[in-house]
Parts: sequence; C-alpha cells; structure tokens
Amino acid sequence: MTNKLDVVIDELGMAIAGRDINRLRNIYDDKVVVWHSATGQAQTKEENCALLAKLFTISAELGYHSIQRHAIEGGVVQQHCLKGRFNDGTEMPALHACMVIKVEGGKIIRIDEYFDFQTFAPVWEKLLGES
Repeated sequence: MTNKLDVVIDELGMAIAGRDINRLRNIYDDKVVVWHSATGQAQTKEENCALLAKLFTISAELGYHSIQRHAIEGGVVQQHCLKGRFNDGTEMPALHACMVIKVEGGKIIRIDEYFDFQTFAPVWEKLLGES
C-alpha cells in the first residue's frame, strides 16, 4: 500500500473520529458511491454525508478500532470495529465491519461496506428518531 493511499484512508478514520462532515466531504470524490450490504442500496456523496451527519449529531464519540488493512489494486480492504457513545453516554453496540475502499486521484471514489444490520439496529432506531 502506498503512503499516499494510507493518508487518504487514515483521513477517513480521522473524519469519523472527529465527527467532522466537512473533512469527510473533502476526501470523498464528488461522484463517490457508498454501498451498504445491510440495505443493498448505494448512496451519493450528499446522501452518505447526510446520513453520517445525523450519526454525528447523536454520538458523543466514534472511532475505528482493531483496524486491519489489506492492499488491493486501487485501494484497500479494511476490517475494523466501530465503537462509540451516544450523546446520553451509553455505549453504541460495537459494529464489526469490512469496507472495500477505492481511491483515485487522492479521493475516495467508492466504498462497499459490509456489516450485520441487526447489530446496527439500535443506532438506526436513534437515527430515525432524529428525523
């Protein structure tokens, strides 16, 4: 994996940990596609940023833990555990996930994310409650 690629992928993790939607927008290509196995749906840059912005508003902290990366052509496969706390101080369920992240020109152009939807359900319920 090249150092340039490491920087882009690390930036994604820092944007999530910082709950910084503007930082996230800066590392996403304008035509990024973010696909989730749990829904079978792909999101545009704005759709994914809107979802993550909601997640950031209900969380006090977030972060990727136990990160493992495997280089692939044009990107990485990253396995991690997303951990965090809701604003009320309760822990979010630990979400073990795998992402296939493709990078081009220093920007993320595609993410395919795989995780167990049932594990994410308590977070999803809070997200829907914020609508």
